[in-house]
Amino acid sequence: DNGDTSTMLSAGIGLHVENLAPFLMQQWTEITQKEYQCGFLKEMQEDMKAKNPAAVGMMSGMATGVRGLAFSLFSLTVDSQTEPGDMPMPKELDAMMSLSAENPMALFQTASAMLPQLAAMNLSADGTPVALPLPFPLPFTPMAAIKGSHLTIYAGPKGEQAAKNLGNIALD
Repeated sequence: DNGDTSTMLSAGIGLHVENLAPFLMQQWTEITQKEYQCGFLKEMQEDMKAKNPAAVGMMSGMATGVRGLAFSLFSLTVDSQTEPGDMPMPKELDAMMSLSAENPMALFQTASAMLPQLAAMNLSADGTPVALPLPFPLPFTPMAAIKGSHLTIYAGPKGEQAAKNLGNIALD
């Protein structure tokens, strides 16, 4: 391992999910109560009144403690031998996705209650990787592991190393 983690593509977002619903509710209230003269803004306001963000509050309750999402793509090889009309499938993938949270195991358990295929996984908080069950076959096995405050899904050697490195990164 030379520690090379150069990526083709990386993206991430940091957030406090428990702050999302109050923020959206405040913005919604301000937009729906203000008096607009502009026709476009009046129309937008009517659309907003029909879409109460209270549902976001209920959903964010299931994701309490989430601090961010990240994705890194190190390499990808797509199978070019597909039939016309078929979706090209990855032949090789080296990537990592992570969900950072105060208690990633609790989030996994919540998701497992809603998705039976996840309930069959023996994911543990000790960082041991397990195969991720997928509804379709791939020529590689995506793995899932909890690394410190991070629920990770990865494939390939750089993805695995990136997931391991997350175990040393604390949430701030």
